[in-house]
Amino acid sequence: MLKFIGLGMIFLSCSAIGVTAARELKRRIRSLWDLEEGMRLLQGEIRYAKATLPEAFQHVGMRAAPSCRSFFGATGNRMEQLEHRSVKEAMQSCAKENLKNLCLKREDLERLYRLGEQLGYLDQEMQIKGIEFYIEQQRTARKDAEREYREKERVYHCLGIMGGLFLVILLA
Repeated sequence: MLKFIGLGMIFLSCSAIGVTAARELKRRIRSLWDLEEGMRLLQGEIRYAKATLPEAFQHVGMRAAPSCRSFFGATGNRMEQLEHRSVKEAMQSCAKENLKNLCLKREDLERLYRLGEQLGYLDQEMQIKGIEFYIEQQRTARKDAEREYREKERVYHCLGIMGGLFLVILLA
């Protein structure tokens, strides 16, 4: 009896690993979407409210999706406190602190850092253009992530179940 309970737990654990792997892909899509929406808000703050960069980041931090709120708010605060440093440094340090739970890949963060390189040194119109470029890149990355999710979701679920069955048969 105890053996069957153990085998059932092994099967369920392996199945859960497959579901978790698929869920991580879905979380990445949501994270990319949240960052894209936050950048749209930032673009609006700069374009229409004529806010300075630190103010714009702080305002977006109050209205962005909960997953990105702390990043935008902290970046605005850091830019305000450390005026002698670059926007890239502020964005990099805040991203490392506040975006580590978002399932983003290295290339997603690199794209965000490249935006930070462009923002601090340009005039308002060029900042808006830089954000538009980032949004386009983000949209492409999100579509690629959605395609990857559609392709791999079922595979991860099946691998989890099949791996669990394999171990149950092997141990039984």
